[in-house]
Amino acid sequence: MSRSSIRTVAAIAAIVAVALTSAAPAFAGPDVLRVARRALQIATRADTGSRTANTAAAKAGGAAAAAAAAAKAADAKAAQAGAAAASAGSTAAAAGASAAAANAAAAAAYGAAVAPVTGARVTDGSLTAADLAASSVTAAKIAADAVTGAKVADGSLTGDDLLDGSVATADLADQAVTTGKLADAAVGNAQLGADAVTTDKLLDGTVATNDLADLTVATTKLADQAVTNAKLGDNAVTTAKVADASVTTSKVADSAITTAKILDGTIASADLAASAVNSASIADGSVGTGDLADQAVTSQKLAANAVDSGKIVDGAIAAGDIAAGAVTSAGILDGTVDNADLHADAVTTAKILDGTIVTGDLAAGAITANKIFDHAIDSLQLANSAVGSGQLAAGSVTASKIATDAVDGTAIANQSVDTSELANLAVATAKLADGAVTAAKLNDQAVTTPKLADAAVTTAKLNDAAVTGAKLADGAVTSAKIVDGTIDPADLSTATLTALAVADGSIGAQKLAPGAVTNAKLADDAVTSAKIADGTVRLSDLSTVTGDATADPDLLAAQSCAVVEANAPGILANDRPIFQVPAGLENGLTAEAMTADTDGKLRFRLCNVTGAGIDSASLSYGYLVLR
Repeated sequence: MSRSSIRTVAAIAAIVAVALTSAAPAFAGPDVLRVARRALQIATRADTGSRTANTAAAKAGGAAAAAAAAAKAADAKAAQAGAAAASAGSTAAAAGASAAAANAAAAAAYGAAVAPVTGARVTDGSLTAADLAASSVTAAKIAADAVTGAKVADGSLTGDDLLDGSVATADLADQAVTTGKLADAAVGNAQLGADAVTTDKLLDGTVATNDLADLTVATTKLADQAVTNAKLGDNAVTTAKVADASVTTSKVADSAITTAKILDGTIASADLAASAVNSASIADGSVGTGDLADQAVTSQKLAANAVDSGKIVDGAIAAGDIAAGAVTSAGILDGTVDNADLHADAVTTAKILDGTIVTGDLAAGAITANKIFDHAIDSLQLANSAVGSGQLAAGSVTASKIATDAVDGTAIANQSVDTSELANLAVATAKLADGAVTAAKLNDQAVTTPKLADAAVTTAKLNDAAVTGAKLADGAVTSAKIVDGTIDPADLSTATLTALAVADGSIGAQKLAPGAVTNAKLADDAVTSAKIADGTVRLSDLSTVTGDATADPDLLAAQSCAVVEANAPGILANDRPIFQVPAGLENGLTAEAMTADTDGKLRFRLCNVTGAGIDSASLSYGYLVLR
């Protein structure tokens, strides 16, 4: 190979090396870069050797052998450079293939870039306002409580932006609604929260009667001396409005108190003038219970059959008052055995008529999930609004389930809407006038003495019968206040009648008012059998003791009996209880109550009528004692 050819090859190797060196970073091939650099080094050495040979040939034209040897060495170096260049070419081809693969990957990446982006491809929290198109967030896209005050531009909410009835109290921050935010007449009763309107919100003299709900003006709402005569409607002051003992003598007009105004039994002897009550003053049937001293009505004072069931206090007849055999089956009123008289578990399925258990018989919560067949409840069984948040699975209410304008006040987080979110002229106010506080507006006991201005309560302000005995101060009712001839015997106290010396035996049956002889008026043992009308004693008139006694008898041998005792509160010695055998008593065992011989103990005979021993379980035995 000539020296020019060697230089040509070396130059080509150098060009290839330079090209590979430049292309290596693009192809991301560190091996290509190393091969290119190696080829460049060899080409450089080959070129240097060739130049050295030429220089030697020129200087030593006669030393052809040496030049030829140098040329041969240069040829060998050039051959090595050619081989390196060929290797570099192969590596470059591989790098080209890698580049093609990179281009394909880039094309795929471009395809993915221009394809629609699904939610799964977007990193949570990565979308900013700049990523969203204008008006792309509709009502259906907004979750409940998602819109907070910080999300609403100051002053941007107008009346048109708010769904009617959608802004609830919980949605408004404290002090958020100012006068400037409210449209005229925009705030009706339904828009005001409980306790929202305070005194400083009301213009003086603007609250009229129609503005106040019944019973809303309580004592704490009235300033002392605020309720004057002009503020009270006629008949507005009822008994409940007048504090006890606040009506003094000076408040009562002369002759204003008639007999109807005087509470029966409240006039004592000191209130009566001497000799004011004589025999003629006691009308037939006018001597009531309060007129009789305790124990004054003895057996001798009672006519035969005068004491019927209505005269006997329930539970007052003890066993000693009832003749032997007096309480028969006919003496027990049908339907009087109630739940307390039944032993636990005494009513079994067999005792209940099919189809007779109605809704009222079921305890709250008695129907549990295992009582209901699968799929038995459809929309007909569900009450309106019965499905609440707790019944809905997470994520079950999707955007398609939410109607247009469905995002109302409940969808807005509490305290998120403050003054800055409300446009001007979005709320309003109302106030109080003479005569506005009527009886219907006052709570009972709301008008106390400090609330009344002096002389504010006139006769016209008092409702008929409003001044009761409790409202009168001691000594307030003088003789001038009582209409002549209006005090009758019913107005006299027991002490007064006693002071008037009603003679023993002078009050006959015709003097006694119906119901006048109460239990306190009867002496012990005054009511004998002759005094009780036949057939008038009911079960409710009898003194009874009921309960359950738990007993755990010992093993009972075959064909044997044993006396069992159990704690039974209320039972006394010699009581003969009515016995309730437990439904769970083992087959082959019989139980019979016995006369009690110890207070607080139920005795019964337990017998085993089978041919084998029986160890009865601990059971509860019911008992009923009539005294």
